[in-house]
Amino acid sequence: RVHGEFSYIGPAAFDLGQMVASLILFHCFHANRGNFKGAYHMVAIFRDIFHTYRSIRSFSDEEWALFISDTMGFAACDVLRRTAGVPHIPAIKASPESEYKAFLIAIEMLKTQNTVTNTDKFIEICFPHCS
Repeated sequence: RVHGEFSYIGPAAFDLGQMVASLILFHCFHANRGNFKGAYHMVAIFRDIFHTYRSIRSFSDEEWALFISDTMGFAACDVLRRTAGVPHIPAIKASPESEYKAFLIAIEMLKTQNTVTNTDKFIEICFPHCS
């Protein structure tokens, strides 16, 4: 479903950050319910997205590290918006433990954003049930 009120022009890291935020929220949802297959699936999607993106766009190592850091920052802000702000995801809102775990992950993402330069470290922080 497309929401007409969300229209942006800006860095690609913002777009991927929005997608990663959804993956984190649903990772927490699945892990909280004991569905680790679903939780791992969110990580597999994450890996595929970043692998594909890096394969279609040429990045220097420095550019990639900045892209990862920026994506993490945007994702963290969106997770916070969806857990502490008005726009909640109904399935996640129905699981307060999942929402709280995602909120804590977002805080950790913001604290470590400037030190994360690769997808493995990103996964370690954002998908704690799968690292």
